[in-house]
Amino acid sequence: MQVKTTAAASAADNAGWPLAFTSPSVDEVAALSYGELALAVRCSEMPTDRPQGVKEDPLAYAIDGLARMGVVAIRRLEEQSQALVNRKHFGPDRPAKRTAAVEHNRLWGDARRFDRSHSMAGRLWHALADRRAGIAAAV
Repeated sequence: MQVKTTAAASAADNAGWPLAFTSPSVDEVAALSYGELALAVRCSEMPTDRPQGVKEDPLAYAIDGLARMGVVAIRRLEEQSQALVNRKHFGPDRPAKRTAAVEHNRLWGDARRFDRSHSMAGRLWHALADRRAGIAAAV
């Protein structure tokens, strides 16, 4: 990772997200799991509503989200998301399932943000397939 030069070590951006002070590489983005990639896109400055007539760059959103949160936080959110999905579908009773569904929706923001994040992540996931194969072969 390349380190960004900034004036303050504990700064936050305009939306209040703490800055990780790193500029992730494409290889670091490609090394994320699909769920981690979707969460990185979700944590970016991607608008919830798709802008008309603008070609969006999913990689830029993923890099932005990863730079904002860092890999560790993204992985922690992915674990939390998966646990909520499991409870939502396989919880012991209906109230537990409903509670998990509400918490899962809260983690993602709203249904549109969830859908847009996964749409962008899906496009990027397929675009980075060759790079992921190269990373796996090197390991």
